[in-house]
Amino acid sequence: MPLVYRLHYAPDIDQNWAVNPGVCGVMSGMAVDRKGNLSTICRNGGGGFTVTGTDALHAEIFQQTSGSVRFLVFRKQSIDEYDSAGTRTNRGSGYNASTVDWDAVAWGNQIIACNYLDATQSSTGGAFSGLGGGAPKARYVAANVNFVMFADVNDGGSNVYSDMVWWSGVRNPNTYTPSQATQAGAIRLLDVPGPITRVVAFGDKFVAFKDGGIFLGQYVGPPYVFSWKLVSLIGCSFPKSVVEVGGRLFFAHRTGVFMFDGTSVENVGYGVWSSIKAGYYDGGAYNLRACVDDEDGTVWILTSSQSAGAWRMYAHPFNVNAKAWAFSDHITTSQTIAGGGERPVPVIASNAERISFDAATNTDFVGFLYLDNGATPQLTRVSLATDADGVGSFTTGFIGSNDGHASLTRIYPRIISGLSEPVQTATVYTYNNERSIAVGAESVASFVWNDVNETIDGTVSGRYIRIAMTFPSLKYVLLAGLGVDAKAAGKR
Repeated sequence: MPLVYRLHYAPDIDQNWAVNPGVCGVMSGMAVDRKGNLSTICRNGGGGFTVTGTDALHAEIFQQTSGSVRFLVFRKQSIDEYDSAGTRTNRGSGYNASTVDWDAVAWGNQIIACNYLDATQSSTGGAFSGLGGGAPKARYVAANVNFVMFADVNDGGSNVYSDMVWWSGVRNPNTYTPSQATQAGAIRLLDVPGPITRVVAFGDKFVAFKDGGIFLGQYVGPPYVFSWKLVSLIGCSFPKSVVEVGGRLFFAHRTGVFMFDGTSVENVGYGVWSSIKAGYYDGGAYNLRACVDDEDGTVWILTSSQSAGAWRMYAHPFNVNAKAWAFSDHITTSQTIAGGGERPVPVIASNAERISFDAATNTDFVGFLYLDNGATPQLTRVSLATDADGVGSFTTGFIGSNDGHASLTRIYPRIISGLSEPVQTATVYTYNNERSIAVGAESVASFVWNDVNETIDGTVSGRYIRIAMTFPSLKYVLLAGLGVDAKAAGKR
């Protein structure tokens, strides 16, 4: 049996398997599960429903203290709430038409939301209204350690600072006038220049990002209340890219995708960054977003670009347990999906919140929900553990050596999903050297599925080979690895 290699997507690194075994330079319609298996993606898992408007900017599911959840869709000028049957109730309207995005957080049953242009909003179960209590307008909001924290603020007076954080009174999200008695306060973060690009809760602290830095805010009590410390000169360039999974923060900077564990920063996206960049160039800072499947441990980096008047969403899933990337282009269910609407928007929710909202996304559901903002806007599921409605495919890097030709007779795809004839096509390209890819392959051979051995058989000879494989449409395929049975020329 040939040696089986786990496959992963990393177009930016050396494509020779002698250097990086299992690397793929081309991939589509795939994700990686927690075991490191490649899985085909179902772009439309069913069970979604039609929503109102093509201008959703933010969507989130919030768990209530009773265990029920609220699914809120924040649009340019309104806030809508949906139940699991798709029934809409408007919870707020008349907001500024220039709204670029919303941010929202839960304090128990109280939902606090901000868009910077309108008064900060609050809802405890019904309609939204102004928060009051001296709360500033703000671009970002988080809640942790008995405080609500705003960032990039405008109080309509002298405090209009993109580098300021402003927190509530202790255990009182309805008062914000700075006071030693209530412990409400504000401070500008000036150790590195530029605006704050996001604030989030992390452990027992707050983390405030700038493009050029990360600040940790720790509660220390009066008189300063919070102590802020600059801990990194790598920050966050894309406000909606910050997510937490496995006790670590993941976020995108203009130089890559990074992980922060509370102490140090690590670049986990250097192998895929050029591919990710290709999907966000025409969309600005809010065009690169992220969401998490916290049960499987997958960070979904999502970008959208416009083509022929349509938004097309691309997914780069990174499994934090397997430490491997995959890729799927055109994740949206239609390539001509959005006529003048906003970019597709992922729904921010934990697995528990998704299940509470819709039991159909049960414990076997691996993936995320999104609003497509299409001509007929829908809530849609992207998942792994179901039949795929796209076509998964990949092309390996270079397998072989410059020492001489080898004869390839068999490919062993270690497929562990229960599907007969799980490979649609398998094509083998041969090259005399690694650089000859620029002028094309020397030969091309099609291999065929062997039902008896569950291998892909054929014959081809060359110094280097690359294998291109596609999986059947509308079928779920789980690939645990790939083995190649090749012998040096003249040997048996």
